[in-house]
Amino acid sequence: MAFVKVVERRQQTALISSYFFRGQAPEHFQRVLGIPAGLTKWRKVREEIFYDSDEAKALSGLIWRMGERNGLDWLVSRLDVLYARGDALLEYAASLNSIDFSKMPVDALRAAFSKFVQKNLDFGPALYYSLMVGPGLEEGIRKRLEKTGRRPESLLLALTSPVKRTEADRELRDFYLLGAEAQEMGLRKALGEKPEKVLKKIAASQPVFARMLKKHLDNYAWLGTRWLAGEAWTMDGLLRRLAAVAKEDCAAKFRELNDAPAKNRAEAQRIIEELGFSKAERETVWAAKEFVYFNSYRTEVFNKAGFLARPLLEEIAKRLRIGYEDLVNCSYEEIESFLSGGAIDRKKVLERKKGYGFFVDEDKTLFLAGRELDDYLEKEAAGAGAVEAVEVKEVRGFPASYGTARGTVRVIMGSKEFGKMRDGDVLVTSMTTPEFVPIMHKASAVVTDEGGILCHAAIVSRELGKPCLIGTKNASKVLKDGETVFVDATVGIVRRARK
Repeated sequence: MAFVKVVERRQQTALISSYFFRGQAPEHFQRVLGIPAGLTKWRKVREEIFYDSDEAKALSGLIWRMGERNGLDWLVSRLDVLYARGDALLEYAASLNSIDFSKMPVDALRAAFSKFVQKNLDFGPALYYSLMVGPGLEEGIRKRLEKTGRRPESLLLALTSPVKRTEADRELRDFYLLGAEAQEMGLRKALGEKPEKVLKKIAASQPVFARMLKKHLDNYAWLGTRWLAGEAWTMDGLLRRLAAVAKEDCAAKFRELNDAPAKNRAEAQRIIEELGFSKAERETVWAAKEFVYFNSYRTEVFNKAGFLARPLLEEIAKRLRIGYEDLVNCSYEEIESFLSGGAIDRKKVLERKKGYGFFVDEDKTLFLAGRELDDYLEKEAAGAGAVEAVEVKEVRGFPASYGTARGTVRVIMGSKEFGKMRDGDVLVTSMTTPEFVPIMHKASAVVTDEGGILCHAAIVSRELGKPCLIGTKNASKVLKDGETVFVDATVGIVRRARK
């Protein structure tokens, strides 16, 4: 059994981990997708998540063999099944958001929670199905481009970028529309004042714009949360973001973002025609675009559903006489047990909030924290993936958005550290997610440990015109807060400035 690091997630709560990992089991892949295999062996060691590479390779191989027998359309049609499951999860979560649970009997609370968990498990295969198929499609396109003798990266982006908008894409576009409206109304100077003062002025003189601001938050505030953690975006935060872009041409940026999908579609079609792609190669291109879009859709569904279900989760926490953060650091099996009268070990829950280990081997689950986790890791030598910070002059990665920048390093691994970011700083992180967008506006450049050419950091950095370097593996561990670096996202290097 060889465990390989898949991703690093600092804010992934124990509750979402429990149904994430269980949702990859063969029973769900079989029932939902008709694929008789799954993933049953996992390790989450504090921030780092690992799966069994042999099991993942076997699942990927099976999916591709089924794809070869049934055709590319079959692989894409599995996404349609998952879209339906995702929509069902969001619909149920939205229904929970409008219920007053305060007088609901505990049995009804337990039933509502169990149904919410089941909807997440039903959508569970979405998390890794796309990762088993998408990279293969992209690699096929890359090999076809290599035959042209041209640099594949320059064409791969246009041929694999999605033409459908994610929620985060829509938010950024609509945000710049708000900025354009504010500039049209002459609010640039007012936006520089304290948010509470700005809001009073807007409410008094521009009530229509005040309603636009509220609607924006109603639609997108959930993007500030992730994996059942974090806080929803606030009006203060939205006004500060608008103040930060007050000097930009927001109308031009809105048009650029609004036109981006159509331009991407046209550019992809142009390349396809120019290079004389066959019918099968064309179908691969459009399938790849769909899988890339789905990678964002799946995480947005889990996060939005978790946000919408908060009234239920908060009421359960209240009934159990623990805090919301304590509740989401319990597995769903534990919560169901607590609601049936099971005892809560408050000391263990408190330890989990500082970091936990979640070990899954088929039907066996081990949930550890504190000294127990340290002892287990020592015995099992499971601390794989750690990268020691060494004194080096440069970090190398892959250019995802071209350009150069010089600035002060800010290593930011989650929303609790966003306050460190200042205008012109170089954002260094494991990977960005939608809640990072406000601080990406401030960054002179973005550098990540993980990600491919179509990851969130790459896409948003290109939209914002920021130099971006991805896949460095260890930038967040090698580079230190406060040091000055030069980012060359043309050749893929981050150099420490000379002292």
